[in-house]
Amino acid sequence: MEFDSPTTAAIKHRESLRRIRPSRSFLVLLFFNIVGWLLFLGSRRSQRSPTPSSNGLAKVNDVVATSTVLTSVSEVVASSTFGAFSDIPTSSPTPRQPDFVGRPTRDRNYFGNPVPPSLSLTDFIVAPERRQELLLEFSVEDFKTLGERIREFFRLHRKLRVLEDFQTHLKSELEERASDTNSKFLGTVQRSDRTSVHAQNTLYEFQRFMSKMEELLFPWVRPTYPSLSHLYRTFARGPRSRGLVMTTAKGLQSRMAMVGIMSLRATGCDLPIEFMYAGDDDLPPETRRKILSLGDGYDITMRDITSLVDDTKTQIGAWAIKPFGIMFSSFTEVVFSDADVVWFFSPQALFEDPVYVQTGTIFYYDRRTFFGASDDQFKFVMDILPAHLKEPIPSYLQSHNAIMARQSQHQQDSAVIAIDKSRENNFYGLLTTCRLNLKEERDKVIYRVFLGDKETFWMGWEMAGSNGQYGWNRWPSAQLGYLVRGDQDAALVVTQGNYTQNSNNTVEHKRLRICSYQSAHLHPDGTRLHWFNGGPLRAKFFGESSPVASALEYWAVERHSRWDINPSNIFCLRMREGLNMTVDNEGNVLHFQASDQSGAEADTGFDYGVFKADYEGGMGGAVPHRLGETERYVISRLEGWWEESGRDGARSLEVPKST
Repeated sequence: MEFDSPTTAAIKHRESLRRIRPSRSFLVLLFFNIVGWLLFLGSRRSQRSPTPSSNGLAKVNDVVATSTVLTSVSEVVASSTFGAFSDIPTSSPTPRQPDFVGRPTRDRNYFGNPVPPSLSLTDFIVAPERRQELLLEFSVEDFKTLGERIREFFRLHRKLRVLEDFQTHLKSELEERASDTNSKFLGTVQRSDRTSVHAQNTLYEFQRFMSKMEELLFPWVRPTYPSLSHLYRTFARGPRSRGLVMTTAKGLQSRMAMVGIMSLRATGCDLPIEFMYAGDDDLPPETRRKILSLGDGYDITMRDITSLVDDTKTQIGAWAIKPFGIMFSSFTEVVFSDADVVWFFSPQALFEDPVYVQTGTIFYYDRRTFFGASDDQFKFVMDILPAHLKEPIPSYLQSHNAIMARQSQHQQDSAVIAIDKSRENNFYGLLTTCRLNLKEERDKVIYRVFLGDKETFWMGWEMAGSNGQYGWNRWPSAQLGYLVRGDQDAALVVTQGNYTQNSNNTVEHKRLRICSYQSAHLHPDGTRLHWFNGGPLRAKFFGESSPVASALEYWAVERHSRWDINPSNIFCLRMREGLNMTVDNEGNVLHFQASDQSGAEADTGFDYGVFKADYEGGMGGAVPHRLGETERYVISRLEGWWEESGRDGARSLEVPKST
């Protein structure tokens, strides 16, 4: 074999390299292609870059490092789901929504963005001057400022809950990947740590500010719950539960409460009951044991409200215990029942009421043609309302609210209230009602302008900015009592059953009234009474010596009828004139028929057990009705229940469930 010389081999090698080397034109073409692609990618990136806002802040798309998230993320578990507040105004276009409830969308920046997808960083920026203004102390009598602060707090708190929810899920995701050895993922997180400082500081300052504002407005929450978000989460995300909440005091009140429990079980209602009390002075241990003896060991429980709140801030007592008892009960959906309430039918019907289904609330009207309007009340409500509800006052506040319509000093009867606390609007409204019942607020202003706690519920909802998102029972208040002529002494009739005529006034002789200490309210179907308050006695203000109200038989819906008030605080609702019935001096109700000018039989305006709305309306337009069979059965049991409540070691009577 022949071999080339070294010189010949080198020449051949250079020739081979020349054959495979690309031409100069090809290199030029390749260069321009690369430059073109770089320019194209640069333009696409600039289109995705955020545009600085008017205040010079660009939307931040930082990444939270693993170490930062695990140490700075709030331990508060959020109380709202992602996307729930898509209507919150944001400073940037609305981002795409989460892929499913409760979990953020995982795009390529998911692990690097400390801001919830539904909000931007600017949503969490509160100017230092504004923060200082919102944290300033103000007079306990300045309810206008209180209302403004509360509404601003709730606006920001909605965003805070979304942030806490996002942080909780983000922390969970990163903890799951903490053991991931994928260098690409870890490298992304580590690189993000250098760019997230501004976003983290902004969010930290926002959370710190909100904690201070919460402490200023609602300082009683934290002994039991770390924050309001925790408290709300127990209702919004915990197992749904329904139950009754009751409050009572020792002595007469506790006996009436026991009768209320017996009437409740007689309706077939098996809802659990929580009694809220304010320490041993409010409800002594022996009284608690007596009430508990009515249950089976599980269906009635006692809870000391002073152990659930910071009572140095609230100083709960008397009427003020109601809103706190509702808020801190373990039930998500609550029916509150006063100690002197007696039930004809199960309160569970309230949960099916269309008003409750729509709003998660049922409030009841009080006697609204009782006293005339109060300028002080009207001015107070105008002070706490948001500006957009003042001029003009919206129709819903005038048509359904006697105080705002300048017709009465009484709007709400708070003896029974139904509330679904899992609905955000109701949670904030109830929280505001609690604030209105703090000791200084109630003693210096609220209870001087209004009669106790009863108006603080709808006012709390309005003060929180609910704009009327609460519901009223669809029927007016009713009076349950005894038929009394105008020339008979209402006090003697109510307290003693004495129907003796006390005057010769022929006009008063024809006038018919229903008199008693008991007011009542209609069932959601509007055809019968649902419950009454005032207790099982003829006159609870006379104490335990008062006879039992075993003769209660007639009722009428108030509508616009006129009330008479006895010096002993006995209420008498005037019936419509011209009714073909009367009551004699022995208390017997007499019916008679008469003919009108055409010879037709006149309408007596009386129908057993059925409320006819077309009979109502106009001054003195109420019409008496007789209790139905079930209601009369409950009344017949009052005396036995009352005796049972007075025995030592009382046990529940064996009461058949009514139909």
